[in-house]
Amino acid sequence: MAAKIVQNDSELEKAAFDAMARYVGEHYAEHVTAADIARAATISRTRAYEIFRERAGTSPADYLIEHRVMKAEELLVETDLPMSEVARRCGFSSPSHLAKTFRDRCGQTPTEARERLRRRKRHVEAGPLAGVAPGLTMAALGMSYLPES
Repeated sequence: MAAKIVQNDSELEKAAFDAMARYVGEHYAEHVTAADIARAATISRTRAYEIFRERAGTSPADYLIEHRVMKAEELLVETDLPMSEVARRCGFSSPSHLAKTFRDRCGQTPTEARERLRRRKRHVEAGPLAGVAPGLTMAALGMSYLPES
């Protein structure tokens, strides 16, 4: 595959952001630092913060946390895994860290969210489009089971 030549600062920022977002998506379950995220785009931490603020409206650390919460949300609704395993798979240091982060971000515990998300999923699956597009998921539509804040 031929390398794409980047033309301007905007394209450089986009390429850097894409590299950092891809790194988060591939490594969210590991111990990740802002320096690790910046290194994925071969830029400084300061520049990574600037690009994240411009492109995502948040810091690299908050972006990572949001990604972890989103992945936890998926596991909560799609599996019966215990909270310790959800926490481990999503990069949280413990079930209590998952619970605190989830409560801070979503206003409820992971257990409460699991039940509410499953009710919402059942409602969506039984809704007016039920059976129209088998296999179509909320994620495929770019939607979340959690309400926007």
